[in-house]
Amino acid sequence: MPGKKKQSNEQEGDVYVWSGGLYYAKPVVNSDTLLDAIGNKYVADSLNKLRSMIFVDKYEIEVLDPEREPDKELQTRLMSMAESIRLWPKMQMAWVDEFGWGVSPWNPVWEWVDGEYVLTDLRRLPPESFASQAPGASLYCDEILKGICLGKSGEVEYWQTSNMIGSAPKPIKNIYPVKDPTSPGMAGRSKIIPLLPIISMLNYTWRAQMQKVNRIGAPNIFIKVTNPIGLPSDTNSDVSYAQKILNNWGKDSAYQLRENMTVENVNPQDNQSALQTIQQLERSIKDYFSPSSLFKKEGDTLGGNAGAEKDLTDLYISGQHTWIEDAFEPLFDTYFEANGYEGYELQIHIGKTAPSLSYVEEVQAKLGFETRTMSPNEIRAKLGMIPLSPEEMEETAAAWQVMNVPTGGTEGSSPVTFKDLEHQPGKAEKEAIRKIKKAQDEAVEEIVRRLE
Repeated sequence: MPGKKKQSNEQEGDVYVWSGGLYYAKPVVNSDTLLDAIGNKYVADSLNKLRSMIFVDKYEIEVLDPEREPDKELQTRLMSMAESIRLWPKMQMAWVDEFGWGVSPWNPVWEWVDGEYVLTDLRRLPPESFASQAPGASLYCDEILKGICLGKSGEVEYWQTSNMIGSAPKPIKNIYPVKDPTSPGMAGRSKIIPLLPIISMLNYTWRAQMQKVNRIGAPNIFIKVTNPIGLPSDTNSDVSYAQKILNNWGKDSAYQLRENMTVENVNPQDNQSALQTIQQLERSIKDYFSPSSLFKKEGDTLGGNAGAEKDLTDLYISGQHTWIEDAFEPLFDTYFEANGYEGYELQIHIGKTAPSLSYVEEVQAKLGFETRTMSPNEIRAKLGMIPLSPEEMEETAAAWQVMNVPTGGTEGSSPVTFKDLEHQPGKAEKEAIRKIKKAQDEAVEEIVRRLE
């Protein structure tokens, strides 16, 4: 129209092109991320330490007949059968699988050997091989291991995928699943899932730290383009050229800027914030795997809490032993049924470390002695000592009768107490007691440190 000012179509103003691009994203929970997390350095290291703490001493097998009496001969045969399939390391593998995936699938192989139906092999089936959903599965499947589904008959079905690319899941009929009975779902629930965000943050923070180290030599920059020429999609436009510079920007490269371009530096500082964040995240993972983390506090505590930590750790280990024993005991029912041992039962007992004297038992023994409300053998039981026979009791009573007479006193004085006995040793004995107590305290601290 006449007199109307023509509108400009030229690109005007300033455009900023950034060389960054690193950001944190919440991890997706699936079999791939779970497999990566199980192989993570922090998780694998903590899991191995926890496993070595739980599986310290080897297991024993006990066979009971219908009258609940031990059958030593059959017990020896079944122990030999368990050793032949290497049950001990496979129990540990099953525990690791259950912790990481929620379930550990196994394929038991039974065969007739010299007229006896025996377990000749126990094959581990990788849990991650059950991640693909069965074809045409219309009923409920596990959220992570989608190959574990509820079939139309109401039975749990297992569909395994081989390593071949494009292969379809195949049903596995002869399978023995091992899982914690307290864990929900057909395939249990992975105990690694709560750690996935922390692991993702650790990976992100480490990448940010390495990027920062690199950026000290080649810092993040912005290129300011004034009145850019050409469309951004054109390969020779100002914006495309600026992006090309940033994509190849490094401490060993140099580029010539165009007249309408200037560099804006971010000037990053080499502080310790990323490393401090990494340390906090590492501590979170270690605390997650530590049974005694409930008692951990910042700084020193009056009197310490090593006894409570040790008691809680012992309870945790005992609980883990219980469920793994219960999970593997039904495996041997097939042997009893096939070989005609009706009413027989097998029990597995995983070895436990010798329990240490707890603080509560020590206090109970002390109060029981001072108040005379416990018998000598009851006190000895609290201290982890064997009971005394009547003859030994008389000898001990005679010795205490001597100690009931203080130096320079008369017979019939008040009974000696723990407090009195603490002041009776000589200087050399006191020094020896002090060294023993110090060694005991150091041993407890070392145990707690190893548990961490």
